Amino acid sequence: MSPKQGESRMEYKQLFSPITLGKLEIKNRLAMAPMGTDLAHPVRLWGDEEIAYFAERAKGGVGLIISPFTAATSVLSDILRGRPLMAINSDDQIPSHKRMTDAVHKAGGKMFVQCAIFGGKFGEAAPVSMHSPNFASRPRELTLDEIWRIIADFGQAARRAREAGYDGVEIHGCHGYLIGQFISPAMNKRTDEFGGSFEARMKFPVEIFRAMRKQAGDDFPLGFKMSAWEDIEGGIRGGAESIAVVKRMADEGIAYAHVGTLNTTVERLSPYPSVPCMYVPRNTLVPLAAEIKEALPGITVMATGSIIVPDEAEQFLQEGKCDMFALGRTLLAEPHWVNKAQKGENYRPCIRCNVCHHQLWFAEPLICTVNPYLLKEAQEPIQPTSRKKKVTVVGGGPGGINAALVASARGHDVTLYEGRPYLGGMLYPGSRPDCKAEVRLLLAHYERALKESKVTVKTGVEVTLAMVQAQKPDALVLAVGSIPAAPDIPGIKQSHVVTAIDALRDRGIVTGQHVVVIGGGDVGCETACHLADAGKEVTIVEILPALMTEQYINNVKMQMYSLLDRKGVKYYTSSQVTQIDEKTLEVKGPAGWWTLPAESVVVATGSRPAVDMRETLRLGCAEVHIVGDCAKMGRIREAVLEGDRAGRLI
Repeated sequence: MSPKQGESRMEYKQLFSPITLGKLEIKNRLAMAPMGTDLAHPVRLWGDEEIAYFAERAKGGVGLIISPFTAATSVLSDILRGRPLMAINSDDQIPSHKRMTDAVHKAGGKMFVQCAIFGGKFGEAAPVSMHSPNFASRPRELTLDEIWRIIADFGQAARRAREAGYDGVEIHGCHGYLIGQFISPAMNKRTDEFGGSFEARMKFPVEIFRAMRKQAGDDFPLGFKMSAWEDIEGGIRGGAESIAVVKRMADEGIAYAHVGTLNTTVERLSPYPSVPCMYVPRNTLVPLAAEIKEALPGITVMATGSIIVPDEAEQFLQEGKCDMFALGRTLLAEPHWVNKAQKGENYRPCIRCNVCHHQLWFAEPLICTVNPYLLKEAQEPIQPTSRKKKVTVVGGGPGGINAALVASARGHDVTLYEGRPYLGGMLYPGSRPDCKAEVRLLLAHYERALKESKVTVKTGVEVTLAMVQAQKPDALVLAVGSIPAAPDIPGIKQSHVVTAIDALRDRGIVTGQHVVVIGGGDVGCETACHLADAGKEVTIVEILPALMTEQYINNVKMQMYSLLDRKGVKYYTSSQVTQIDEKTLEVKGPAGWWTLPAESVVVATGSRPAVDMRETLRLGCAEVHIVGDCAKMGRIREAVLEGDRAGRLI
């Protein structure tokens, strides 16, 4: 396990040291990845919210900010319709971009604009009449006239970028967008000068680079983002292929190579998912960058993919696996991650839940599970209270903790009670599986935040109505959570039947070799993995047609399927447990009836709000705020938001 925040055992010799891109010095090895906000206005101009958002990350210490996808050409501009994306394809946009770069520079950062074009991934035109394997639309072949117009437009975009005050440009040749499609042997089947041989497939990005260099000047750094791995038949698969792409662009003079991947939409079988969630090990894409760096030691290589622990990043730099890192979700969760990591201060960790990525996929503004202030950087910060109150918070989960921290920060006298001997609520058992390591980081963050605050914390104390009435608080926050909901199955009350929450708290109560988990939601699947790690033979029985149906983030769901496959967990969907016996249970499914061995049975069929406790305790105070699962079953994000809101309202 990684050291807790502020307990680093490593001296940061490289992570916070400067690096030069061309002739431009960046103050550390950390860039903000080109992750969109989907707030851009229909006229493709930066708004106050985006400017404040990026400036806050620059203020937080990141050396380089790379803008989100920014359309560099008006060719195929119909693709942009309905998508809240930026553009730099007209001189009229320069003043808006200048507002952005001025704000970032004032905050102490440098900024590149990522120049890009969709192509066949989202629209109708591609290198050839062959649709992207990820999408249903069938594009047409680009004409030579369109290709040369795009190349010229990219050149003009670089000129505008320089005039707007950007410090450089990143050319977007990754993720299956048009430039990457030209490079890919799987997607480029042209028979003219832009297809066929490797050199011909590289002609499009090379000509784009040359046009940009001509218009912006030799001293204006141009980076290149590329796919080192393509999850399509016949695509680039790392090694010599990805190295050759970078070398060809390096021969032209790129300032750095930013190494990414192209995945299918499901990412179930990918060893290198482009947005790895908590079910995939951290730093998953670093090996792809490392093999390029090893082969081309003179090239500046930027790695990405769940870089959230500074010690791990420093180790990769010291081992020579890369030169820089692009931080995406890490800086959404904590805009001041760089400064705080360097100083050993407490920072809010990304838990890799991918709710942010889900929003962008559907062209909705960014949200973050753990950061309720994302895209609210332009708003007023937490305001001090005009009247100090005595506040009692009951429940030490994320809702209660956030309510306590915010109320205390505003100047209230806050006491937080938790009935169990540990904090975190359901986060604590939920963090036990190996695949939930980031949730353990979040718990450590909350524990440290409480220690550094003025909140009085009392664990192992069951709060009663009499206690509340005796203390006479001015305000009461109820965050008492939920209780397991058990289905009505014959035999479910036997001693070898336990809840998933209890099994997560103490894996030792699950006896025997054969275990059946009833319920294939998030908790059921994670519990199954946890038990499989202990050597159990685990089977999930789910009544619905698929696992994790309540998990609306598709790539998270598919990465869990991959994890279950790797751990050997079996599962039956559209199936129902009808009887639990001493060492077996009966299942009814599409194929009929059958018996499964079950020396232990784990019930993971959801929870319901702790209504009785909530309704009893609320009688103890006139001002009551109800947050988290005891109000309505939800995810971590809802509890965090409601806790923050309660703390502000008191």
